[in-house]
Amino acid sequence: MRFSWMIPLVLLCVETVQSQGQVSEVEAPRHIVSGTVVDSVTGVPIPRALVKLEAQAARYVLTDANGTFRFEGVAEGLVHMEAEKPGFFRSGEAFPDASSASSFQISGDMNGVVLKLIPEARLSGHVRSSQGFPIEGFQIRVYRKNIVDGAVQWEDVVNVNTDHEGYFRIYSMPKESVIVSAGPEKWRLRPTGAKQVGYPLVFYPNAREFSAAGVLLVSPGEQIETDFSVDQQSLCELSGTVVGVPAAFDTKVELITQAGDPVPLGQPHPQQHEFFGYVTPGTYLLRASAEVNGKNLRATLPLTITGNTTGIQVSLASQLAIPVTLRTESDGNNNGTIEPFTANVELISTTSSFAPVRLSAEQMRDRDESVMEVAGAEPGTYRVEITPNDSYVKAATSGSTDLLQNDLVVPEAGRVSPIEVVLRNDGGEVGGKVKLPDRKGAATVLLVPASGSSRNIRTVAATREGNFLFEQVRPGTYLVLAFNRVDDLEYRNPDALSKYVTNATQVVVSARQRVTASLDLIELGN
Repeated sequence: MRFSWMIPLVLLCVETVQSQGQVSEVEAPRHIVSGTVVDSVTGVPIPRALVKLEAQAARYVLTDANGTFRFEGVAEGLVHMEAEKPGFFRSGEAFPDASSASSFQISGDMNGVVLKLIPEARLSGHVRSSQGFPIEGFQIRVYRKNIVDGAVQWEDVVNVNTDHEGYFRIYSMPKESVIVSAGPEKWRLRPTGAKQVGYPLVFYPNAREFSAAGVLLVSPGEQIETDFSVDQQSLCELSGTVVGVPAAFDTKVELITQAGDPVPLGQPHPQQHEFFGYVTPGTYLLRASAEVNGKNLRATLPLTITGNTTGIQVSLASQLAIPVTLRTESDGNNNGTIEPFTANVELISTTSSFAPVRLSAEQMRDRDESVMEVAGAEPGTYRVEITPNDSYVKAATSGSTDLLQNDLVVPEAGRVSPIEVVLRNDGGEVGGKVKLPDRKGAATVLLVPASGSSRNIRTVAATREGNFLFEQVRPGTYLVLAFNRVDDLEYRNPDALSKYVTNATQVVVSARQRVTASLDLIELGN
């Protein structure tokens, strides 16, 4: 009898909860979201692709044989959808603008949603001897073309070896320009009296120099065959001695190919400082280094090997330091007093189009910011990049070399004349507005000297309203251009930029004067 009165109360609580749930269903209607996943190149539906719908929680479904998907019971509000499948790029991977992902505001049933997957490209091929025999374990490299600050740089992105049939295959390639190389065969010690032969470094289709390599344009879904046929060559003997290092200290010697790969060299007794090896004819860089009593000694020697090269002497010395001096020049409006200007100075190697070496000038100990030096510059050519603070560069020289127009040359032997930079702060301004379509999108504005080197081109991002401003502009004549994107525009190449000059606005900049320009937007495709 004590429990009979509790049963109706429990039933009442259940009914109350059910009633509240019905009210919730009324307040949050549910809808259907359906669509298709397709190949972005062919438009063909993709079966068994994984589709993700994300709102308050993530839900997943596989497309059917016709590439279609369907989600039921989707609450109103913002949802994010994306698709993926092996052999296709995922959202934002290599293609930031890919439409394999979308966001929607759900307020009713939504049918006909299309998600596009970008197919990966495939690069494959065989490496065989000229007699048709497959070459196993041969190194294959892929170099990708990048545009960095308006100039081309080649980046080593893939490194694979051929299988027992001389075959290689590379997946996951987006749309890009590439160069492919094969080799060289790694030298190995052979029995006494055996002939020293090996396969050289070759760039597709059959070039021995990187500059002569063929550039392949890889497009989504494309399958490219790159076959190599290589001949064995007699290897050239390479040997020498590192000098300038006490016998008690070890030395390190390495040979670098033009593709940036090290070639093994023998050093039986590092403290005796001798080295030897066998290499195929070609262009190399010989580097030697040692640490002696806390000092880093180095030497770099470019080599063009056409036959046996013996008796090389590599003389180590302390790292080359190039003095840098900043001089502030008065404009005559400061009553004889002027605060010294500062600037960042960087040497950027231009000897190779691979990822360049960047060396920054550092302030010398116990000196002010106007006295710096650049350490560690190896022989070669360098672009001197100067970024002034609240001023402009009137002149930059090293001896008789005008660094605003020419590269700095670091010779194999001898010193480099100090870099002298003259700074002023009476520059003009170039401002204005880019005509943006529908007042949306982005724009990058280029300020190009009408004459002289492309190294002096300046860039600035326009605001959303299209406004832009260059400050402290060196007096002179300039061309001003606006692009919707410059990430793949080689604007420091005069030939690449010349096709757009007709769309440029010319301005003449005077000291302490502002010039205004109205620019049409040059739209580059994806």
